Amino acid sequence: ASSEYQILLNILPVTATCLIISIEKIVKIYKDILDIRKAHKELKDKGVPAENLAGVEDYANKRMEEGIAEGVRELLSSFGQDIAPGRRKEMEISLKYSMNKLSNRIDKGFNFDIKMRLDEKKADAAEQGEPESGKNSEYYKTIEEKSKELEFLKLSGDNILSLPESDKKDA
Repeated sequence: ASSEYQILLNILPVTATCLIISIEKIVKIYKDILDIRKAHKELKDKGVPAENLAGVEDYANKRMEEGIAEGVRELLSSFGQDIAPGRRKEMEISLKYSMNKLSNRIDKGFNFDIKMRLDEKKADAAEQGEPESGKNSEYYKTIEEKSKELEFLKLSGDNILSLPESDKKDA
């Protein structure tokens, strides 16, 4: 009986790290767009016709698309070393649409909170120099640091983003 729905995922630490980096990037860009969203609402309340407001919406969408493109490049340079060359473009497209979906959800008021439990045995193994456990400790630190920046955004006005979530018209 909660008004706040939660989804718990059991995913690899590297996947959780990529997810939190993506969300952090989107939230940073969206904080800039919040001022645009507020101005959009004020203009709409003053009776500015929808066709005249379309340029403001287009600007907000363009700003987010540019930030997402940069975020995709950053993710691929940090985590995409093992991607086969023929699959790199496919991964770029998939990441773009996934980040678009996250952006649209944030615009609708969704909040994200990512946590990772550090297994004490693996943390001890990391201290002893085991490479895989050391990576998990790095991911844990990244998630812990970045989760503090995923704060609740106070939204006002109507949704302003309408980024494509797929390349299919019917999806």
